[in-house]
Amino acid sequence: MAELNDTTIFGNLNIAGSIGGAVRLAYIDGAPGAVSTVAVFLDEDVNGEAATVTCSIVDGGALNAATPSLSDGDEIYVIKIGGTWYCANLFHAT
Repeated sequence: MAELNDTTIFGNLNIAGSIGGAVRLAYIDGAPGAVSTVAVFLDEDVNGEAATVTCSIVDGGALNAATPSLSDGDEIYVIKIGGTWYCANLFHAT
């Protein structure tokens, strides 16, 4: 297994010593569609700040056809890099 270091590229997320943002908990807002983005609430379900998160999907591009599957209210971890929210979870096409 490869070791992660300060230059490892993990999907859309560059894991580096200083990536500019803290990892935050987010809650899925509705069912994801046939795209690689999903609507979420940051920090708390329903009452949190709304955001759109970009997700990495191995061998695919649609969250509604990926594992693990996402449903309304599910938790994921996100980080904001350069003004864009990215999912820290990795998904695989089914």
